[in-house]
Amino acid sequence: MVDEPVNSNRRSQRRRTLTGIVNVINQFDESVLGRLVNITSEGLMLVSPVPLATDTLYQSILALPEELDGVRQIKLGMDCLWTSPANPDADMYWSGCHIIDISPEMMRHLLVLIEEFSD
Repeated sequence: MVDEPVNSNRRSQRRRTLTGIVNVINQFDESVLGRLVNITSEGLMLVSPVPLATDTLYQSILALPEELDGVRQIKLGMDCLWTSPANPDADMYWSGCHIIDISPEMMRHLLVLIEEFSD
């Protein structure tokens, strides 16, 4: 089922569009959930060929394109809040996720990613 964004104007931070390719990986089965499109320290949006399941928790890895701040990946937990077709053919989907679990160390790396790889 595809859900529309619910009250998407509630963001407290400006989304930052990434300039590099960062894949979002499922920690449990190592499948690619999608490609990161934009991010804040509170949430992210990704695009994928299959919609993520809404109201579902994902233990995820942001696979960085190069070493950044001494790491190649950032681990976090996220909750998929919504998903929507990215185009009329519905062969790609946007998914909006809220970051619900991230260690202080990973948050520091995430903030560096946002600064170094965004517009």
